Amino acid sequence: MDKRICAVPLTVMAISCQLAFAIPPKAKPNSQIEQLRQANQQQAAKLAALEDQIQALQKMVGDLNNKLVGTAPPLAKQTSPGTWNKTGNAPGQPQQGSVVAAVAPPRQLLPPLPPVPADKTAGDAPKSVEDIYQAASGFNSSSRYSLEAGLTYSHYDTRELKLSGFLALDSIFLGNINLDRTKQDTLTLDLTARYSPSPRWQFDISTPFVYRNAQYFSGGAGGAATSVSEAEVTRSPQLGDVNVGIAYKLIQETIDWPDTTASLSLRAPTGKEPYGIKLAEVPGSNGNLMVPSELPTGSGMWGLTGGLAVVKTVDPAVIFANVGYSYYFKRSFDDISANVETTQAGEVQQGSSLQFGAGTAFALNEKLSLGLSYSQQLVRKSRIRAEGTTWSDVIGSDANVATFNVGMTYAVSKDMSVIPNLAIGLTPEAANYTVSIKMPYNF
Repeated sequence: MDKRICAVPLTVMAISCQLAFAIPPKAKPNSQIEQLRQANQQQAAKLAALEDQIQALQKMVGDLNNKLVGTAPPLAKQTSPGTWNKTGNAPGQPQQGSVVAAVAPPRQLLPPLPPVPADKTAGDAPKSVEDIYQAASGFNSSSRYSLEAGLTYSHYDTRELKLSGFLALDSIFLGNINLDRTKQDTLTLDLTARYSPSPRWQFDISTPFVYRNAQYFSGGAGGAATSVSEAEVTRSPQLGDVNVGIAYKLIQETIDWPDTTASLSLRAPTGKEPYGIKLAEVPGSNGNLMVPSELPTGSGMWGLTGGLAVVKTVDPAVIFANVGYSYYFKRSFDDISANVETTQAGEVQQGSSLQFGAGTAFALNEKLSLGLSYSQQLVRKSRIRAEGTTWSDVIGSDANVATFNVGMTYAVSKDMSVIPNLAIGLTPEAANYTVSIKMPYNF
């Protein structure tokens, strides 16, 4: 009986275990899938918010572009590869009833540089930079017409020791020792007109009026060492040599190439020529001092000058250089002799010259600029031929003229500027100093 009593519970337990494994448990939702679905929805909401922000930014950029470069086309709203839609679908999956905003390509915020204008108009460069270009190349790029008045004063002061005699015993000089001194002052008023029918062509004419004064001193008057002879010759303002020129801009300045201008000018002998001017002895000088009866205001020759000027902006400076060559045609004169009692017809061939220079300038502000430059002119000897004779060189007619220049430009207004300059002579043939001021008026 005990065995039966013990067997019953075991049987009930076995049946209960079998029933427990046979009945399936109640199904529960998959928490991981639900979390992924919620995360996907959150990401889609964030993307939709970002798309709204992008559209707002694109609208702001479009408004800015409309103000800068004109009316811009509206932003396109379309589904494109690589763009998430508001429901979080992967790229390339279509969805009905959804609107997708595509990211527009970046727009240019600044307008492109304008091309070279068909007509001459004022540029966007500061007025001080325009003045530098005009002073360096002589080319007016800011307007069609230009009138310029210039005043130049130059001063020469030369001393020369003259020995007339011989050496005795290689150490004793027997003869006359004269110290000659010449002071010359020249004042020139230049009136220049320029006309530019296009941005590349320019025609100009320059008319000078020259005033000259010369003082001559020579020691040893009448054979006395302490006596000095002196004389003064003055030329009232007279017309000088008129220049007519043409200029063509070969290259408009770019990042790689400088602004390049070629020019050609013709010089007419409208001033008083230096040939045939008689030398007269100063009374009481015992023949020590001879002075001209009048002073010339021109060269007396037809001349042709070709030049090339380059200007380049190298921020914050502007550098420039120029080179030119002048050739003078030979000309016949009725009298080329300086002797009062002689009249001698003949021909003169003035020596050609080579000019070159370079410098730099800095625009300090919208109106003011400062510049430094060096210029040099090499002059060959002139030749002369009296009627019935052969050509011969004129002794002392060659020259090497070098100057160091300090200048500035100041814009009085958008149409008018003042350009002063100081040139310091570096060689004996150059003027001791030259002061000039130019006032171009562009319209």
